[in-house]
Amino acid sequence: MKFMTDGILLREIQSDFLLNKYSAIIIDEAHERSLNTDILLGLLSRIVPLRRKIFNENKKQGDKNENTNKNNALVESPLKLIIMSATLRVSVRRLHIQHNISNNY
Repeated sequence: MKFMTDGILLREIQSDFLLNKYSAIIIDEAHERSLNTDILLGLLSRIVPLRRKIFNENKKQGDKNENTNKNNALVESPLKLIIMSATLRVSVRRLHIQHNISNNY
């Protein structure tokens, strides 16, 4: 486990776009938006599906020893992204409550 700021994670992406050293990324306090956070979330929205695609291609090829695709990208697992926000949690809870109320009446 490694704790870092959004700026440091952006630097990591510069040297390793697929973030191969990590199996999961947790973004905390996502509601406290900044330019770095917005750029980071934009990049991660592309990295997560790309990692999954490459991982699935490797899995289909059956190359369990190296897990490299035709572009020689090393991907050992899909990247999991967890976004946490106190504000978002309130919104989700509100939607959940509204859904339960509308279904019961």
